[in-house]
Amino acid sequence: MSPDQVERRRRSGRWQRLQPAVRALRTEWLTMAIIVLATLVLVLAVTVTTTPHYTSRTRLSVADTAGGPVGSSVSRQRLAAEAEAATSSDVLEGVRQALELELSSQALVDLIQVRQRPGSGVLEITVTDVNPFRAADIANAVGEQLVRQTSTRGSRSRRIETTVLTPALVPMTPTTPRVGLNMALGTLGGLVIGAGSLLLQRRFRAGRPSRGGTVTSAER
Repeated sequence: MSPDQVERRRRSGRWQRLQPAVRALRTEWLTMAIIVLATLVLVLAVTVTTTPHYTSRTRLSVADTAGGPVGSSVSRQRLAAEAEAATSSDVLEGVRQALELELSSQALVDLIQVRQRPGSGVLEITVTDVNPFRAADIANAVGEQLVRQTSTRGSRSRRIETTVLTPALVPMTPTTPRVGLNMALGTLGGLVIGAGSLLLQRRFRAGRPSRGGTVTSAER
C-alpha cells in the first residue's frame, strides 16, 4: 500500500469519527435557532398587539417675587404647593374646558406625573397618553393653567411667579412598547431557554441505556 493510500485512509477514518459530532452540532444549533426564532416571534406578536403610549413633557420655573434663595425651605414649600396645584380640580377643570376633553378629572390625573426639582425651582409635568398630540396638548394646557392661576396664590408681599421654560412637543416615537429592547430581551431569553433545553436533552440521553446493554452513565 502506497503512502498516499495510507494517508487517505487516515483522513477518511478521522472524518468518519467526526461525523457523529458534526451531526450532533448541527442538530443542536438547529434546535437553538428554532427556539430563539420562536421566542422572537412571540415577543414580536406581543409587542405589535400592545397599545403604544406616548410621553410629552413641559418644564416650568417657579419663583417668588421676594427673591428668596433658591433651594431654601420656603422655596421648596412653594414648589411643592405648585406641584400639588398641577393636579388640583381647578387646574384640571381649566384643562378640560380649554381642550374640550371628555375625560374625567380622575382620568386626567392618571395621565399626569409631576416631578419637583427643588435645587433649581423647576417643575416637570409629564403626560403619557395613547394619543401623542393629546399628550402634548394636555401637558401644555396644565402648564398654562398653572401660569394663569399663580397670581391668585401667595400673599401681597410675596407672589408666586411661574413661567414656561420649555413647552411640550409632540412625541414622534412611543415610550412603550420599546421594540428594540423587547427584541433584545427576547433574543437573550431564547438563548437561555435553548441552552437549558439542550442541557436537559444531553442529560436525558446520557441517562438512557445503550443499545448494547442496560448500563447507564449513573451506574458507571
